[in-house]
Order: sequence, then C-alpha cells, then structure tokens
Amino acid sequence: MCQACRGLIAASERTCPLCGRDSVPDAPVAVKGAQSTRFFTLLFIGINVAIYVLMVVVSMNAGAPDPLMNGAPPAVLVDFGERFLPAIANGEWWRLITPMFIHLGLMHLFFNSTALYQIGPMIEESYGSQKFVFVYILTGLIGNIGSFVFHIQGAGASGAIYGLIGIAAVYGYKVGGTFGRGLMRQMLIWAGIGMVLSLIFHWDIVNHAFGMATGALAGYVLYPGAPAGARAALRWNIVAIACSALIAVSFGMVAINYGKQAKAQDIVMLDRRVRVLQQSLANSFDWQGSTDGDPHKLANDIRSAADDVNRIPHIDKRSDDVKRSMVDLAAERVGALEAADKDPKAATGPAMAEMRAASDQLRQYESWVDSILKDYNLEKTEGK
Repeated sequence: MCQACRGLIAASERTCPLCGRDSVPDAPVAVKGAQSTRFFTLLFIGINVAIYVLMVVVSMNAGAPDPLMNGAPPAVLVDFGERFLPAIANGEWWRLITPMFIHLGLMHLFFNSTALYQIGPMIEESYGSQKFVFVYILTGLIGNIGSFVFHIQGAGASGAIYGLIGIAAVYGYKVGGTFGRGLMRQMLIWAGIGMVLSLIFHWDIVNHAFGMATGALAGYVLYPGAPAGARAALRWNIVAIACSALIAVSFGMVAINYGKQAKAQDIVMLDRRVRVLQQSLANSFDWQGSTDGDPHKLANDIRSAADDVNRIPHIDKRSDDVKRSMVDLAAERVGALEAADKDPKAATGPAMAEMRAASDQLRQYESWVDSILKDYNLEKTEGK
C-alpha cells in the first residue's frame, strides 16, 4: 500500500504509479523489530532498569547502605553520568544526555518507568518510532540544559517524560473532538499535579517545565503519523539513528571517564591534607624548647596530619611515592619531638636538615600537582 495515497501497488515498486510519490521501502532487517508501537518505550525502560541495577551492584561493592531502595551514593551517581555541574562546566557535555537514564532511588525509577509505559506507546503509535525517539531525546536534553543553567544537580527521565506529556497534550488539541479534548485535559491534569508535587517536595521543576515546553513546541511543529514517503522515511531513520548514536557515545564517554571525578576529588582532598601537614611540620621546626609549647602536642598534630595524607586512595604511582616520602619524613620528625623531653637537642638539632627535606618533598609534590591538574579539569589555588 502506497504510504501517500494508500493505493495498492506491487511490493517491488519504489514509485507509486497511481500518485507518482515515492513509496516507503521495507524496513531493513536490523530495525524490523522497531515497528512495534512500544519497542522504543520498552527499550528505554530497559536501559533505565539495567543502569540502575549496575549502580546498585557497584554501590553494594563499595559498602553503601541499602542502595536498592535508597539509590546509589553521590560518588557512584557522578561516575555513571549524573548531571554534575562542575564537570559539565568543564566540558563533559555527555552529562546532558546520560542523566535521563539515571535514577536516584527505586521509587524514582518506578514512577518514571510507569509514566513512560503509559504515555510512550501512545506517542510511538501516533507519531512513529523515529519521531518518538527524537522527541524523547530532545526534550530530555533541553530539560537538562535548563537544570544546568539554573544550577540544579541531579538525574532522571522526568524532563523527557514531561516532554511526552507536552506533545500528547498538543496532539489532543489538534485532533479535537471528544477524544482529543479528553486527552489534552488528562495530560494537563497530570502535568499540573506533577508541577505541584515538584514544588512541595522540591523536585527539579525547571527540568519538568523545560521538557514539557519543548514537547509542546514539537507537537505544533511535527505532523502525526509515520513518514509518508521514502525520502521522509530515510530522513527520520537518520534522525533516529543519530539519536541512538548520541546515547551510545554519551555512555561510551562515561565508560572512558569512569572514576575520573572521584580521583579529582581525591586530588583536591590530598592537596588540603598536604597543606595541613606542611603547616604542622613548619610549626614543629620553630620549636626551640619548652617555652614554645608541648613537643608531644606538636608530634600528635604531625602524626594526625600524616595519617590523613596516607589515607587518601591511590591516584597514581608518582603521587604514592611523594606521599610515602612525606609520611616517612613526618615519622622522623615525630620521633625527634617525642625524644625532646629527655634531650631537647634531639628535636632542635636536625630541624634545619629536616626543614630542607620537607621543602624538597613539597617541591616534588608541587611538580606532581602541576602535571596532573589539566588531566582532571582542576585549577591550582594558591595558599590552599
């Protein structure tokens, strides 16, 4: 049947002899399964569930309490592609795509998946699978951009789901009649309830509003129904494939950069603790006798600071070497201070040599920091 005039034509025809329009060829074998009116709806729900399960497994291995119900801890969410504002500001664009497949808890996943299952098949059937994929990704993207602009961190498919609500409401308006008006009213009621709940529970109303507005605009621009000709079908197939590729590339970038944000936080924490250790050592080098304070207190301060430095997780081999040298130097200084009760010269005698060693270790540390800042999108803050 010709997709333009609905006339019966031979299956081998590519141009309709009745109306002269290009007919839509058979779908390639690779996408025949996508002709179901709920294929991509179920696919997106499946992706959401799969990612949630992976985050739960990673969280359990990290010792997080009850991640199945409570969701993944912040570090895991960031590693999996949460809308993490500093990372986006530093160029990690894929965090505007991946958050629409990440959820913050089991109830969050359940409600979003239920809403998608109720609305998704209707949009797939009314507009075709290719347009459904385009609208879902576009509205989710715009919702995340809105949240980023308003400095709201988080994740969830809500922006895309509100986008489907928006296009469904406009579709009902355009169809008209009892069915159309009823559909539009139902969608607006759902949206209204969701917005009120967003205000009450401090959900990301910006994401919802941007997604819904984009979906409504798409409803006015896009024509319902599957593409009417071969060229239109080809164009929309390219759009759908591009959207799918965008999702795949975004999660590929997540895989490439997995753990990078956690290491960046470790670098920041290491820097803070090294500065504390540096100050503790400097205070101890000024000690000349009992009038300058209790040497045991100075020793305890150095020991505590060195322990804090040593607890920073592995970043790379060079940082491990620097940490080990600084901790060893701190241990020597602690030993000298603890022996000062019996012999004050045990602490004051080697002070100059230990001070030079500390300065040398600090230069090595600064050299390592300077070499690694760019890799983790960090900036050096003097005096901190």
